[in-house]
Amino acid sequence: MKYEEIIQDMKVKIIQGYWKIDDKLPSLRQLARKYKTSSNTIAFAFRILKDEGYIFSIPAVGYFIKKRKDFQISKQVKTILKSYYDAENKNGNLINFTSTNLLSKYINNNFISYLF
Repeated sequence: MKYEEIIQDMKVKIIQGYWKIDDKLPSLRQLARKYKTSSNTIAFAFRILKDEGYIFSIPAVGYFIKKRKDFQISKQVKTILKSYYDAENKNGNLINFTSTNLLSKYINNNFISYLF
């Protein structure tokens, strides 16, 4: 697995709450076995995650999940998603939140003007 894929997978797990704030991450070796890669690749991924503010380290102890405000979905985002869901259901469309094209279009058409 490439380091980019590992970083993406770890970000998803962090954001979705698989690992909670202040949880200690598995060791480099454990993650290297899990992702079927080298410890150096995991160490590189950790450096990037640390630089991006997802994790922090305590020397000789390990890496931990860092608290980030942007992990919590704000009330405004929840309102946008609910509004999108309701509008699409009213039109008889099935909702697929993995289809970011439709969601992006809806947000741009209905809410982007409020941000600027």
